Amino acid sequence: MERAPTAEMDAWIHEVFGVDAASLRAAQGASTPTAKAAGDGVAVSPVPAGPPQAQAAQTFNPPAVEAVTWRRQHEAKLAELRAAIGRADLSGPAAQARTRLVEIGRSISAALAAGDVGKASASLATADADLRIVAGVDGSAAPAGAVAPRLDAAVQAGRTGLPQAATAAPQPAVPPVGQSATAEPLQSVQWRAQNKQALDTLEGAIGRVAMPEPAAAAQDRLPPVLQALSAALATGNIQAAAAALQGAQADVAAVMGQADAAMLPVTPGAHPDQVLFGKETTNAWHSGPADTQDIDLGDVNQGGVGDCFLLAVLADVAKIKPDVIRGMIKDNGNGTYAVTFHKRRGGLGGFFASLFGGQEFEPVQVVVDSNFGTNTANSGPQQAQAGTQHEIWVQVVEKAYAKLNGGYDQITHGGWPKDAMQAVTGQKAGQKPLASVTVGDLQAALATGKPVVMDTLAQPGPNQRLAFGMVGPHAYLLDSIQINPQGQAMIILKNPWGTAHPPPIPFSQLNQSVGWVEMEGAL
Repeated sequence: MERAPTAEMDAWIHEVFGVDAASLRAAQGASTPTAKAAGDGVAVSPVPAGPPQAQAAQTFNPPAVEAVTWRRQHEAKLAELRAAIGRADLSGPAAQARTRLVEIGRSISAALAAGDVGKASASLATADADLRIVAGVDGSAAPAGAVAPRLDAAVQAGRTGLPQAATAAPQPAVPPVGQSATAEPLQSVQWRAQNKQALDTLEGAIGRVAMPEPAAAAQDRLPPVLQALSAALATGNIQAAAAALQGAQADVAAVMGQADAAMLPVTPGAHPDQVLFGKETTNAWHSGPADTQDIDLGDVNQGGVGDCFLLAVLADVAKIKPDVIRGMIKDNGNGTYAVTFHKRRGGLGGFFASLFGGQEFEPVQVVVDSNFGTNTANSGPQQAQAGTQHEIWVQVVEKAYAKLNGGYDQITHGGWPKDAMQAVTGQKAGQKPLASVTVGDLQAALATGKPVVMDTLAQPGPNQRLAFGMVGPHAYLLDSIQINPQGQAMIILKNPWGTAHPPPIPFSQLNQSVGWVEMEGAL
């Protein structure tokens, strides 16, 4: 419940923020104004007005002292986050990275509001790769569509079951998106609290993925609003902050009112510039001669959706079981496709199958069209092409998997590769700590044509990659194992981004970056 200011609270504000709250109130005459409806129905408080003597007593909900202290101690990192989110000159992978940073900030904001510092810290640890992309450190090495998603943001999505190896070590907390790294003036803190719902909705709009036009264009106009809000609130300019937020409401409504692209009605229609499968004349995985196969791992280039767990599996299955990919997609001949996945059988049938080795999975078919939202897999100029046509099987499967799970927004927070393996192949898959896996286990899986995906650890700190240049948490597929002249087993991994593949890694050192192994079959 909100409380009227007291001498004790004023002393607390002075200690934490370094401002004289009583003098500030007297000078500004701030009150708790009546909210008015914004364009999308979200309340946006008007600017306080009127002489001090005409205003009622101010109310204030102080943030946690720990959160304020952390924000002041980590001004440089928070300024980097704000600057990245506020960039309006980005495109391609950098723009996609910025979108994910907004989502991370939103998750952190919710965690801090709930007092869950551990969840906020884990979320912060996932921002480093995207911050580097926006800053241009990694952007030059990544083709359009190759971005840095999270393997599993269970700490952000509120799910349970994230393996210990994939969780992040405690890190300093970060403020809500758009909030100043330094202490904001009292009136800015109050205004932010009064407009929390509208600010959360703004951040949610920026964080959505795979938006079709015209919602995508509206979404592109929103990040500069956060920059304007941050600058205005840092100086206590409530009028400018309120104007920026109010001016964004039409675009927010356009984005939030747009159905998830995967959940839109299926619209038949021919696309002569598309081909389902084709031998690419361009390929982001390697240079040299064009591909000799119409389905292979080189077809996969992850986009702005945080589904590395799915794309790593698709690349691996395309490499070792291309007929599985071919068989799961039916071209309906009218620009629509029926994609067959597998789900675990329910009831007694599924129970007895799990006990006695029967068929545990049953097919489920999803129909999608070939109209794809922005930033999906293989989108942009680096999309694999067969002659003058764009090869689209990866986008079709990704869209169908998103539709199966409720939309792109439901799979962009990450997931488990074993679940994707089961859905794609219809075969049981397992998960095991790397410490319990031997080179022999991996060699046997490769020899029998079983897909293997490795889950990396969280990155050790801000702007620090894992060993061998790997990012985390992220999913990499096992490509091969080579034995070097010294007799060491060297692990060859591929990145579903289509670039930034790690060098050969001695199996004995793989635990510096990898925490878990997921593969088809019992583990």
